[in-house]
Amino acid sequence: MTVAAPRSGGGVAYSDYGREFRHGQGHINRPAFTHELSTEWLRAMPDVVARLESARHPRIADIGCGQGFSTLALAHAQDAGLDARVRFMCTDAGELASRGPYDLVLILEALHDLADPAGALRAALADGGTVLVVDEKVAHVFTAPGDEVERMMYGWSVTHCLPTQQAEQPSAALGTVMRAGTVRELAAAAGYARVDVLPVDNDFFRLYRLDP
Repeated sequence: MTVAAPRSGGGVAYSDYGREFRHGQGHINRPAFTHELSTEWLRAMPDVVARLESARHPRIADIGCGQGFSTLALAHAQDAGLDARVRFMCTDAGELASRGPYDLVLILEALHDLADPAGALRAALADGGTVLVVDEKVAHVFTAPGDEVERMMYGWSVTHCLPTQQAEQPSAALGTVMRAGTVRELAAAAGYARVDVLPVDNDFFRLYRLDP
């Protein structure tokens, strides 16, 4: 099915990959979400943590939360000083504006998978808060041959991410290899005034902070 999709220009629905694939994909990201998100990732935005701590009822939206490992990690974020103080809601980007406002919006390992990534960012901007985007740490420009991370991400793109995006039309069809310049272009199209790459060292992920 996946082999035929590139030849026809069609896509492969995410559900067609099956439960085992979804389980595996979720658990690939689980260690980083469990051990890094609520500690060094959040600590890279001290003003945001301070905002969450000072709010009477701070709220965080987790767009495309998958199996919920990121949401669960933050719900138990004792190290970030947020334990039992934050209300979490796993939501679709299309529902974001109607359920806000939020003090922080997360899009973790999901922006490149969205058919309308700029639309999702635009919906998050409606709340006027900070958005944390975590996506692949690929090279800033295409080079051949790419490094090992670049090659791995192209493998994911061809066999999974791009086909699932093409199954939904219209689609930006970005694929897994979403470079920093593309994130900045999407953010600008959505109306963000500033995009910063956070000083977090990770072999696979690059962290972007988007502010109105």
